[in-house]
Amino acid sequence: MEENKNNQLLEALNWRYAVKKYDVNKKLDDDKLNTLLEALRLTPSSLGMQPWKFLVIENKEIRSKLKEAGFSQSQWTDASHLIIFCAKNKITNGDAERFLQSIAEQRSISRSSLDDFSKNIFNFIKVIKLSNILGRGIMRMMSGMSANDWTDKQCYIALGNLLTSAAIMGVDASPMEGFSPVKFDKILELTDYHTVVSCALGYRDAHNDFLATAKKVRYSHDEVVKFYK
Repeated sequence: MEENKNNQLLEALNWRYAVKKYDVNKKLDDDKLNTLLEALRLTPSSLGMQPWKFLVIENKEIRSKLKEAGFSQSQWTDASHLIIFCAKNKITNGDAERFLQSIAEQRSISRSSLDDFSKNIFNFIKVIKLSNILGRGIMRMMSGMSANDWTDKQCYIALGNLLTSAAIMGVDASPMEGFSPVKFDKILELTDYHTVVSCALGYRDAHNDFLATAKKVRYSHDEVVKFYK
């Protein structure tokens, strides 16, 4: 049974690729879309803070505007759905306290039992705030992290989770970074968040996508994996 699951996972990952041409007539049904959105919601994040928002773009007018700001790639308008990954501009003590209260409520424990954990979160937020004051260069030298680096990285964890989840479900997906974040933020009227990355979801147009039958190109296991025993 376990071997079968292993094989199914690898088959799904070998099957997936970054689709270039989508079948405009095939749409994700609500069950599949909601399952993928739930997978996104369950994505792990640093400290569990979830400093993100996932925008599901179905509106044709908005998608046309995004296409203009996304180098006219057909996926913006032809895919069944677009998911825009947005990160919070600022992480505050209020965000941390909301999260801590949520832990206490959902696990039926006292807020005071989380005091040690809360110290770690609040100390981390101090570093984030300092990064906004000192700027990228100085903070990189001090902590290896710059302003917005942390929140943006969390969105990429979610993107990876979505790509794998979609592959397992037989849904095609294309991670997309080729766009103007500033223009996207304006089109989507973002204020407290900023655009990080995007993912198109749908079903491949195998007859018109040159990559549909192309061999997957990856470096060998020995080239990318190193053991320390």
